[in-house]
Amino acid sequence: ADANEWEGDLTQPKPVRSPLDSSNKVRWTVDDLRPATTYVFIVRAWNAHGWGAFSTRTVAATMGTSPGKPPLPEVIKTADEYIKLSLLEPCENGSQITWYHLEWKFVRCTAHDPIDDPSSSSTLAVSKKGNKPTQEEEEYEWVHQSWNALSTTAVKKYPHKQVHYTQYHLPAGALYKFRFACKNDHGKGPWSDVVEGRTECTVPFIPHPHLEIKSATSLRLFWYPVYCNGRKVTQYQVKYKKEGDIGDWKLCTRPPQEVGPQTDILRDYLTVHPYEEAEEVLVFDRKDKKPPHKIPAILLENLSPGCTYQMVVRASNAIGWSKLSEQMEATLPLSNEQFQTSEVADTHSGNPHNFVQ
Repeated sequence: ADANEWEGDLTQPKPVRSPLDSSNKVRWTVDDLRPATTYVFIVRAWNAHGWGAFSTRTVAATMGTSPGKPPLPEVIKTADEYIKLSLLEPCENGSQITWYHLEWKFVRCTAHDPIDDPSSSSTLAVSKKGNKPTQEEEEYEWVHQSWNALSTTAVKKYPHKQVHYTQYHLPAGALYKFRFACKNDHGKGPWSDVVEGRTECTVPFIPHPHLEIKSATSLRLFWYPVYCNGRKVTQYQVKYKKEGDIGDWKLCTRPPQEVGPQTDILRDYLTVHPYEEAEEVLVFDRKDKKPPHKIPAILLENLSPGCTYQMVVRASNAIGWSKLSEQMEATLPLSNEQFQTSEVADTHSGNPHNFVQ
């Protein structure tokens, strides 16, 4: 074919010196070709009298390699416990894509992010290229997932190499980062740029209180600060009633106080309710961070000696109230003398604060 009919420009003339190499050959490397692609080459020479004729065709194919870099993922739907992503497969580079790789990580709770309407639970997803992670973000590790691209049911495939994936079981009201890569028989390709997405906010986690009998007429409830689910916890509410009473629960209007190591309550509470197992705490804090230095506590006073009381706790934020905690019961001693005797016995049994579990 005439050279003018070929796609692309001819390479620029390359100067050669005489004599050539020992085999009287010119060696030329053509760069920036696509992997696993067949090319046709023709060559001609030039001297002071002009260009000579083109050579016959030479056909050669580049080798295959790992897949290319995927386009930036797109967040297409969010809820309070999941984020749905649209992913595009990159160029296969000569070998069918056999594996999908996805990594995600928790960045931060959005409770302190500026919002226009504090009562709104909506948090729009953000898609942008990842910048250098901050020190805060580096506290949390990437969570890696992979699927066989030929047989997986974890993702849904669409035409034009589009793939949809939904990451479930994410804490609400939080910012996350995602990145995507593919693998073929030649290896894994590079990661895509990072996309960010936010789960929507909802009511706080349910508190898990414990009880401490203080005297024949008083009880103290305490619990770990619950995860806020994207909106700062504004108050806790304690309801209680005497067992057998018919009617509404009494509401404790006293705001919680914070108790810490100086009372030894926190230390003993950690023993009976380990922080790393606490369901009311953000899962990432539960795994990676130390327990709080102080915990909320409410003292119920002027109770009737010898009676059994039932109590529940709940938390609220700008979205609303959490569900009530599991109902707890505690029977008060008949007198302070009996309470002091039982306290000594409990101290020897390893429960110096009369915890009711």
